[in-house]
Amino acid sequence: MPGSPTSRAERQAQHVRWKVHGRRTMYESDWVNVRLDDVELPDGAHVDHHVLDFPRGSVGAVLVDDEARILLLWRHRFITGRCGWEVPAGWIDAGEDPETTVRREIEETGYRVGHLEPMVDYFPLAGISTQLYRPYVAAHPSTSAMALAAKLHGSNGCRSPISPISPGPAGSATDPRC
Repeated sequence: MPGSPTSRAERQAQHVRWKVHGRRTMYESDWVNVRLDDVELPDGAHVDHHVLDFPRGSVGAVLVDDEARILLLWRHRFITGRCGWEVPAGWIDAGEDPETTVRREIEETGYRVGHLEPMVDYFPLAGISTQLYRPYVAAHPSTSAMALAAKLHGSNGCRSPISPISPGPAGSATDPRC
């Protein structure tokens, strides 16, 4: 029958799928849109569900050098009010290839990368957000002309050591003290 699920997985998905009956835009910008969806759960109950809609995807890179050290950025984020470890990452600009974006993000730390390998696209906050994230493994880095300036002055408030993976200060991934 046209339009009906054909595979077992598709038939099973029909029993757990949430149905959207209405959608209200709460806020719109070039960075993020917030909407409130009227959703019917599989058990028939209705809920208002907030959705963060991001108009652009993001990329990130796990940059590994020839000594198996990883580039981690120690950054303060005002949104959380904390410092924490991050990998180089950023939004994909309109019309930009994701690989170009990830190379740019790595170069902003003062490094260039020899080899890039995409990992897997995923939605890191799939329960509330449309944000698509495309991580890469980057290998064989070299320093660029920006490296000295980035290390001396801090790019975007970052410290960018290439070091073995280790927890941040106080033994955690984040710390309110910067």
